[in-house]
Amino acid sequence: MSHAEERPVLWTARVHAGEYLGVCDALSLLSTTSGEAELRNVRELLSSKAACHLAAMLINLSEASRYYRPLEPKTAPSPLMTMFVESVANHWTSHKVLVARLDFVLDRHSAFVSITTENEPRTDVPPVAYDDKDGVWDIVLKVLRTIFPMHLGL
Repeated sequence: MSHAEERPVLWTARVHAGEYLGVCDALSLLSTTSGEAELRNVRELLSSKAACHLAAMLINLSEASRYYRPLEPKTAPSPLMTMFVESVANHWTSHKVLVARLDFVLDRHSAFVSITTENEPRTDVPPVAYDDKDGVWDIVLKVLRTIFPMHLGL
């Protein structure tokens, strides 16, 4: 395993209300969160940089959900949301690189999500059920749990 593979995956995510149509500034920011996680023994199972960052988000949000319900920062969801997931180079720089965009449509307690990443076709996630009491990050966590089957050990 190389030194780069041993480093934690640093990420930040922003959820905006509305549908992304090419201009992020047109969307109102709902919430942001960030974290880091080590992906020992599973990184080789993940197909892309985007998958590694989404897996790191899953680890961090799962851990937080043990202590907070709803997940903080508590933010009410919007019927249409766009989430931008960025890779953070290190703790000492503000340099970020977009690795994935998730587009959410919330309808009758089901979240319909598509994932767009560089150099890969758009992926649609099976519908994910959510509750009225769920905030934005609770819904994101449920979607991530659907994306990554439990047998990956995340």
